[in-house]
Amino acid sequence: MRSFIILFLVWLGLFSCRNDSSGLGHVMAENLEATWVVMEASRNNRPALSLEKSEFYIRDSLFSTNFLPDTSSYPYSYDGEKIVLLDKAKSVFRVSRKAPDTLIFKTEIKNFDFKFIAVKKMEEND
Repeated sequence: MRSFIILFLVWLGLFSCRNDSSGLGHVMAENLEATWVVMEASRNNRPALSLEKSEFYIRDSLFSTNFLPDTSSYPYSYDGEKIVLLDKAKSVFRVSRKAPDTLIFKTEIKNFDFKFIAVKKMEEND
């Protein structure tokens, strides 16, 4: 019985120390700069099919999207976890990395929780 407990503790220790290979975590700012096409969207955990194929435009100093009534570009700050727009509402998009070419954005708009799964749009010169 004692050896079983020791083996279990060793096994537990190995799995608790392994690296997280899911790709989640900080996303470097240079990996954000692109046009991102929404492949899947939800509003309050329900599919929002009308938002699929909408786009986020993130450049070195400006952030905009084509699905909100205000399609203006705004300066933004990025701390590795969230994008904060310098608009009147101080809009916040929480970002997590799923894969090198896929980002997950989460935000709140007019008291609704939104989640976007977007893929990097291939530019013609890529």
